[in-house]
Amino acid sequence: MGITAVISAISATASVVQGNKAAKAQERGVAAQRQQAQSQANRSRRQAIRTNLIARSQLQNQAVAAGVSGGSGFSGGLSSATSQFGANLGYSGVQQGLQNNIFQAQSQQVAAQGRSAAFGSISKLGFQLAGTTFGGQIDTAFNNAVGLPR
Repeated sequence: MGITAVISAISATASVVQGNKAAKAQERGVAAQRQQAQSQANRSRRQAIRTNLIARSQLQNQAVAAGVSGGSGFSGGLSSATSQFGANLGYSGVQQGLQNNIFQAQSQQVAAQGRSAAFGSISKLGFQLAGTTFGGQIDTAFNNAVGLPR
């Protein structure tokens, strides 16, 4: 094996190693984005709960002050606030699920790109080795067959 083949093998190995490191770093970045999105969703949920509790308390205080705390208007207002709260939480849950799907797809993409780069480097090395080992013989045989100088 010539020096070119050795250098090619070392370069291909280094390329695979660095490609794997880059893919892992990118996966860590996607994981951090996922954690950030989860944290934001949790905060948003807590804020929705807090807002709902405040709205219900204010509604109840207003009803007591007006002397209608047992009326149907109070019950309807309370039901409306509860319904809106549930809709907001449901929407938040759907968005969080979609974000998780996006992050999962990005992680799969990063892993596939890493594998693709590794296989590309190995393939390139194979062709380089084949060219180094057999290329000179093939070129010489071709040149002799067609009568070209070496």
